[in-house]
Amino acid sequence: MVAGTLARTPIRIYHNHGMALCCARGWKWPALWAAEKLSCLLAHRVIYVAPSLLADAERMGVCKPGKGCVILSANGLDCTNRFTPRVYGSEYRDRWRTSLQIPKDAFVAGFVGRILKDKGVDDLIRAWQLLSRDEPRLHLLLVGEFDARAPLSEWAMRAISFEPRIHRAGFVKDIEAVYPAMDVLALPSYHEGLPYSVLEGAAMELPVIGTRISGIVDVVRDGISGVLVEPGQPDQLAAAILNYMYDPQLADAHGKAGRAFVTEKFQRFAVWESILQTYDQLLNRRLQRGRTGKSRTTSGGEAFGSAVIEGRVSDAGLTK
Repeated sequence: MVAGTLARTPIRIYHNHGMALCCARGWKWPALWAAEKLSCLLAHRVIYVAPSLLADAERMGVCKPGKGCVILSANGLDCTNRFTPRVYGSEYRDRWRTSLQIPKDAFVAGFVGRILKDKGVDDLIRAWQLLSRDEPRLHLLLVGEFDARAPLSEWAMRAISFEPRIHRAGFVKDIEAVYPAMDVLALPSYHEGLPYSVLEGAAMELPVIGTRISGIVDVVRDGISGVLVEPGQPDQLAAAILNYMYDPQLADAHGKAGRAFVTEKFQRFAVWESILQTYDQLLNRRLQRGRTGKSRTTSGGEAFGSAVIEGRVSDAGLTK
């Protein structure tokens, strides 16, 4: 944004996919706050991927009211050909469970993402430990790579290394194929933008357990498509897993409701159209100012109002 301003770029758009500021501590907080504030100040439009993120930005004073808008997700999701149980069904469930040595009748709680402390993986392992002794059918599947920037605790690493019912799949390129191996998806994170793993899991008809934090609350509808728990509370996480384990009808209902919600709100064509509309608004304003002799666009931005922009577009429309 600084470089664009110095170069007199006439339209500057800041896409915000989440603020590390929300969970920063010590000297990092003012440094990140200043970076966010400056980026928003110099942008003509700030696009957030979730309503709760925009609310946080306005509450913390980094984005002034009227400058930000919400477009749900950064790029949308292909729920028709990729993230759909119609394509990835029981065959993939059996294949992944066999490769990871997970029994067919096991109940699998899954996690997808970078494996680090900020994602609440320590809490997830603790929740599994609270249940594992009395629930021999319960298995835990971790999909993703370890991130050394915020490593797990030593006891969590020991549990992952030596507990036979905790399975690691590592990095999976075709991630849609591994979701069928799970019965519930858990993301007990402390900080998120808009978590794609939750969108993907819901699209694959998995009930989702998430923490009550910005970003996740916009995707998981508590009691409808999943369950929200407080961050840092393994006992609440364990109770939610156990509830789904012993109520398969509830799990099925929440999974179907999650897919319906994601396919309605997060289809990629709708997201692309919303981004296009936002760009068109800025370009049209720029052109109108040019016709009236006001060629320079101020760094203060326009008061478009805060709203979730929704739209639809066809393949033909995009090609044209």
